[in-house]
Amino acid sequence: MQDPYTNKSENCDRTWLERPPAKEREIALGFFPDCPRAQQPNQGCQANSLLRSAVRAGDVVRVRELLRDSTPADANSWDEFGRRPLHDLCETAATGRGQLGTLRLAAELMLAHGDPRAQDKAGKAALDHARSSKAELGSIESTTSLARKPFLRELTALLAACSLQGVTEDGFADPAGLFRALEYLGEPLRSQIALGVLGLAALRPIGPAEMKWRNPGPGLEEQLAALDDELAAVKRLKETSQRRRALRRLLFEWHPDKNGHRHELAKAAFQHIQMQKADILEKGQAKKG
Repeated sequence: MQDPYTNKSENCDRTWLERPPAKEREIALGFFPDCPRAQQPNQGCQANSLLRSAVRAGDVVRVRELLRDSTPADANSWDEFGRRPLHDLCETAATGRGQLGTLRLAAELMLAHGDPRAQDKAGKAALDHARSSKAELGSIESTTSLARKPFLRELTALLAACSLQGVTEDGFADPAGLFRALEYLGEPLRSQIALGVLGLAALRPIGPAEMKWRNPGPGLEEQLAALDDELAAVKRLKETSQRRRALRRLLFEWHPDKNGHRHELAKAAFQHIQMQKADILEKGQAKKG
């Protein structure tokens, strides 16, 4: 993770990744330089103040605009307690208010070099807050306990992996949580984090139709379940020619161009059929062999 304060500014000649001078260690200041601008909440910058407000409001679009502006907000800006925007997100998830946007906000901040390791004035990093809250769920993460704090596990795994503190000799400490977080992010954030930050070159970009098929909402999930029943019936047909005709009929029925009134659903269903087509057609050949 790049440290945005490595290049010394005219006001601050320190980086939060170095150890503070001895006189500051007792109060765990870490990176909070003793200069007037640094002592102000959000460093006296209006863009930083707007960024904190947008993060707390869960406004992903506004956060992205502020971070990518010609004079961008600082993803590591701190308030009077030394808390960064990533601290706010961890608190949101820890108190059971996590949403899909919480993960997307975290991704946008880290792509703008937001650092999960940056400590507040109490000496706690955003990642520390997330981990301690996740630990409260217990070692057995039942559906009920996870439902109390939605997206907390995924947020913790994402922050840990991006800070390299969730990586062991055997790989990621919580691969299930991390890859679920990446799926929830959607494209292009999924690829930007996976390829640009984590270096997962084998994780290919996926389109919106496949994303919907892989992570179906309630209505789509029911439709794909019904479609699976039809595909199972097709697979039981004895002759390859029969299965091919049945698949051709289903593909025609669900072709997006034929379903203008339910275009997104048709795209997901069409791709769902295509993904299983080879397996269904090869079923008869495997029996003969």
